[in-house]
Amino acid sequence: MNKVIFSKKHQTFISEYDGKNYKIWNTTEGEVAKIRTAIRNHYKIEQNYMCCYCRQQTIQDHGLVWDCEHILPKAIYPLFLFEPLNLALSCKACNLAKEAYKNEIIKIDPKTYSTNSSDYQIIHPHFDKYDEHLLVKCLEGTTVYEIVNSSSKGSFTYKCCGFDRYDKKLAGYNNVSQNVAQTVSDLLSRGYSDSEIVQGLLREIIPIQQKVDF
Repeated sequence: MNKVIFSKKHQTFISEYDGKNYKIWNTTEGEVAKIRTAIRNHYKIEQNYMCCYCRQQTIQDHGLVWDCEHILPKAIYPLFLFEPLNLALSCKACNLAKEAYKNEIIKIDPKTYSTNSSDYQIIHPHFDKYDEHLLVKCLEGTTVYEIVNSSSKGSFTYKCCGFDRYDKKLAGYNNVSQNVAQTVSDLLSRGYSDSEIVQGLLREIIPIQQKVDF
């Protein structure tokens, strides 16, 4: 994925940022608001309107759908507030779920922005090939995620970004066939985990694999 390139005007503004006051990000007027718009306009095209984490596609342009995502959270790593490699677009659900794991995203304490994929626990949209860690498939009208070769990044991203919300949909919280809903419900009551159930379903049924690369 190509990183965002800021205009000279925006680069001048960013060069004057103190590296500490991340709260300027939330201003609704002035240069920061314009920078957020530039980020959103760039990455929605680069990402083919897909969330950088769950890879679900939503063809919408406004900020009510997309969050300008900081892979390393801005409150913990304010130095990287405007770092292009730390920026992407995420859906609201993934961004909200990720907040609970904000202290676990990276394994090191970076003084400069790390471009080493192995330093990150999460699938990094700039450094990782998604389908080496997770496969996204369609089953019974909803999405399922298959962790590739017991990938630790795939497992962490699944947990961190709350992909079990799709398992819950498959289990009958939304409109799926009664047979599948009852089967999954029974397995849940017997103590099987969400991921074990999905893996079992994937072995029994041939789902449609979805495109996940930008």
